[in-house]
Amino acid sequence: MLKSKEDNQNIDELVNFYLNYSNIRNERLFREFLPKGYRDTTISSVSKEVFNEVILSKLYLGMIITLYDDFADNPKYKNPTLLKEMYLLLEGIETTSTNRTNNIYILAKYLLEGLFETVGKLPNGKTLKSLLEFDLRQVFLANRYSELLNDIPGVANINESKHHGPYNMGMVAAGTIDLMGSSRLSKYKIGKSREIFLSAQRYGRICNVLTTFEREMEEGDLTNEIYIYLNNGDSTRPSLKNYKKKLIVEMDTNIQHILSYFKEVDFNVSAYASGLKELFTLHRSLKGII
Repeated sequence: MLKSKEDNQNIDELVNFYLNYSNIRNERLFREFLPKGYRDTTISSVSKEVFNEVILSKLYLGMIITLYDDFADNPKYKNPTLLKEMYLLLEGIETTSTNRTNNIYILAKYLLEGLFETVGKLPNGKTLKSLLEFDLRQVFLANRYSELLNDIPGVANINESKHHGPYNMGMVAAGTIDLMGSSRLSKYKIGKSREIFLSAQRYGRICNVLTTFEREMEEGDLTNEIYIYLNNGDSTRPSLKNYKKKLIVEMDTNIQHILSYFKEVDFNVSAYASGLKELFTLHRSLKGII
């Protein structure tokens, strides 16, 4: 779908605001990767009339995930006290400490408020608000798991990494936003839709793990699944090459699982699966940037 001038302006304004408060990440993450990735993986049932608002909402989401992630698993910026207070913003609890004037805290509050204000205008925004809040709590739990991995490296194991890690992608939450913007919504198919989003989230996590492994190792980030496997895997001689191959096979399995739902949801699962493949291509094209 073509982007309108207003859509570009809204995205540019949000990106500029973010970078004014935090410039840890390359701006191409916000101007290129997130908008394109979210467009590629938006489900077909999203109404054309609110498509741009859905993308803007998901950009808020992606920025929230990025911001919190940077202060959880990057040793250079880690700030557990600040993060605890940022988590409470979702519950409507604001700090009275000096962190209230911290630029990162201000940015987190702005993004969360912007997200819920924007999705509140979508057709099903109010109906699914509590579901999106639940999904964000899952994202924050994954973030807290990342904090633990860096605090207590010995706690790492491949099963928990596979369970919590994918939520850091926020693709179930993004799927909820898509449902908020869908022209047709059967409450009896929300669960099946979420099963698809869970498979997509694991797919997206593998994309991320494969693409960011080298960067995260340079930063001293110990939360990458490949790193955890190589140091805590069930094999006596773990192989980087073999595990990468295993992950690629798992990605294909996830795509096939998604395609098997073609009669059970109100959107085109083939188009969604194709969008996920485009997402992998996008990851690889911006390796070293994101």
